[in-house]
Amino acid sequence: MTTVKTETGTLSKARPNPGLPRVLLVEDEQPIRDIIVPWLFRDGFDCREAADGRAAMELLAAATRINLALSNLLLPMVDGFTLLLHLKQRYPRIPFAFVTAINVRKSEKK
Repeated sequence: MTTVKTETGTLSKARPNPGLPRVLLVEDEQPIRDIIVPWLFRDGFDCREAADGRAAMELLAAATRINLALSNLLLPMVDGFTLLLHLKQRYPRIPFAFVTAINVRKSEKK
């Protein structure tokens, strides 16, 4: 067990455990991964990280068991939409969710 210091305190970060549900987190900004990964470990998930869509595809191709994919939308190399299409074509049973700060709603004109 290791600990990770955050702005709000210290979180325990478990070592990877193959028996836990595994999340693939695809986020290009390391500070954001540094926030999300300890939360996932704390809440009982094993986590794999990728800094871009291409690295995520490589992890998936390496036969790494993934139970859920969380991805940013704007990523270098391969963007989140392309990763989603790839995942749904090759790994249709893996649930996928975007985690992004982009507002995708069109602004209303007054």
